[in-house]
Amino acid sequence: MTDHPLPFIEHLTEAAAHLPGGPTAAALRQRGLDHWCALGLPGRRSEAFKYTRLDGLKDIGFHAAPLRDPHPAADIPAGDALTGDAHVVVMVNGRCSPHLSDLDRLPDGVKLDSLRAVLESEPESLDDLLGRQINTEHHPFAALNTGLLADGVVLTIAPGTTLERPIHLIHVGETADHALAVHPRVLVRLGQGSAATLLESRIGVGGAPCLMNSVTEILLEAEATLDHVSLLNLPEGFTSLALAGIDLGQKARYHGFIMGLGAGMARHETRIRLSGEQAHAGLDAAAVLAGNQHLDITTLIEHAVPQCTSTQTVKSVLDDSARGVVQGKVVVAPDAQKTDARQQFRALLLSPKAEADTKPELEIYADDVACAHGAATGALDAEQLFYLTSRGIDPRTARGLLIEGFLAEALERVPGGAHGPRDSLADLLARRLSGRLAATPDAEATP
Repeated sequence: MTDHPLPFIEHLTEAAAHLPGGPTAAALRQRGLDHWCALGLPGRRSEAFKYTRLDGLKDIGFHAAPLRDPHPAADIPAGDALTGDAHVVVMVNGRCSPHLSDLDRLPDGVKLDSLRAVLESEPESLDDLLGRQINTEHHPFAALNTGLLADGVVLTIAPGTTLERPIHLIHVGETADHALAVHPRVLVRLGQGSAATLLESRIGVGGAPCLMNSVTEILLEAEATLDHVSLLNLPEGFTSLALAGIDLGQKARYHGFIMGLGAGMARHETRIRLSGEQAHAGLDAAAVLAGNQHLDITTLIEHAVPQCTSTQTVKSVLDDSARGVVQGKVVVAPDAQKTDARQQFRALLLSPKAEADTKPELEIYADDVACAHGAATGALDAEQLFYLTSRGIDPRTARGLLIEGFLAEALERVPGGAHGPRDSLADLLARRLSGRLAATPDAEATP
């Protein structure tokens, strides 16, 4: 329930006459508008947003991003994004930029279009994908995204196709004189027996605030495999709200990884439904936060059928007054016998002002299952730190080694194989740790 006046309504009104698509898209937008009006900005009474207060958004005069095609921007901070050999799609303020993208070598069986182009040319092709994985009646920012549906990416991979090089979506928020709100939509369908790696980088530039409100819907048909890596590396004045809905068919496999390095406020929610027997979902994350940064990683994995497995591991390093939130829920349906589900959440506090909120949760309605969860929060181990410094390692380097060791398990879980982004993520993490994080004074060490 909302506690605040509804922002963004003027955006919906102003943009309505210019948005792409026919009657079906218009009806979908209207439902999004209706649900946004009913739900509004989450307030203190919203259990889902209990640890992540978004009250401040109502006081920012956000402008809607222009509908025109973005022009090449020389000041996009490419060094903040993932690197490596990939098919690259760049979206600037929620709009696809063909000038900045590189899609010349897409193999047969792989189709990648801007959502705007598909809405204008063949909107009926999206009927069984758009709006199917996310219920806007229960998700306010998904409702807002749907109400302003304009552009994004549609990725379709034909049955039996293996995409050797990753697809890399670079979401760029670019502000100048005024605050912007952008609402990209990403739609992904992998046909039976296909395989791909999807990378996403969220980066930004500009002094004004930016709200990046994205929704991703992914459908994996039987025996399809998707590795999905998301990097969050935004300026302090940016807010990132991301919601992903993923459906797995029989024997399908999904492995997601989130790396959180920056944003003033961020909430990334992943909702996975295991719809086919013997499917597997793995969802891992690592976060390194400082200053007043806030990152909320919320997950729901629904075991709807028998003989499926899922794993979740999240590790957070928090300094200064940073706050890390991890809410992970597993639901096992009555018929989902032989389920195996595991959760592990750990946080390392480098400052007495840092805060970690962890909430692992199991909701089990079947009796023949193997489910476990655990959470732990602590500071650097004083004995380990003493051991390293007593052998001639300076305190800063010793702290850095312990932090890297804490995060090593998470980095080992980065998917993608030889063409994956593990090395790129490790480089970005090393840059972060070589700065202020490893140099700040200790929190109270764990005895």
